[in-house]
Amino acid sequence: VRIISYPNDNGTSRSINLSALPRLVSESLQAQGSPVDAVSGATFTSEAYHLSLHLALVQAVSATPD
Repeated sequence: VRIISYPNDNGTSRSINLSALPRLVSESLQAQGSPVDAVSGATFTSEAYHLSLHLALVQAVSATPD
């Protein structure tokens, strides 16, 4: 899992994302996919991460040759 971009334009966003994103990535790797639990206090980050992960997985599956 590679996080390409995330909001870090203010202290609150940086703080939330520095805490939440590593947890979301770790849980995704352990679960080998999605969904994973949201991080408390990082609702928007968690929802955006889940959507991005889901869309990336769908794109990867559709790009796989039969």
